[in-house]
Amino acid sequence: MGYTGKTKFFSGRPLGWRLQLNIRNLLDRDDIEPLRSNFVTGAGLHWGRVEPRQVVVTTTFTKRPTGFVFNN
Repeated sequence: MGYTGKTKFFSGRPLGWRLQLNIRNLLDRDDIEPLRSNFVTGAGLHWGRVEPRQVVVTTTFTKRPTGFVFNN
């Protein structure tokens, strides 16, 4: 999920920004999954736990925002 916006910096110059939220492993908190399987039969040979849930927030700032029209 992401959100994009625009604002003016201290000197009145345009500044574009983007805030993005990514959640890895949203639905499976503690399941096991096959790490290695037999190519022919598809049977799991080695099993392991999936990585725990991660929440990653990313912010990006640009000096010259694209796609925006600034009206003075």
